Amino acid sequence: MSGTAKQPVNEKREYVRTAVALAAEYGLVSDATKSCGEIVNLGGGGVRLASAEDIPVGSIVELRFALQPNEPAMLARGKVVLSFFEGANSRFAHGIAFTQIAPDDQQKIIAFVAQQTAAA
Repeated sequence: MSGTAKQPVNEKREYVRTAVALAAEYGLVSDATKSCGEIVNLGGGGVRLASAEDIPVGSIVELRFALQPNEPAMLARGKVVLSFFEGANSRFAHGIAFTQIAPDDQQKIIAFVAQQTAAA
């Protein structure tokens, strides 16, 4: 999936983001339980995660996802900075800012987003 996310004029992001549809495993760092969700927006600084459950703002989550089906999964931690219910899709959406990610993985994400946005 390609395309850029529309950003409000007053919103300042360090990284370009793009719409995606990536399977992800996630869970609170404070809890061993893992759940499945979908990353619907991706950038070098974080993701928007869609899930069936609400995750409170301020929570620290661990994410595991791959950019391509046959690639090794990336592991990142992030802080939930936004959480709301998407009525049209009957699921929750969570803005997650990366707090810990391997520099190589972050560079792979930046390159992936650049490739996706150039193809749009």
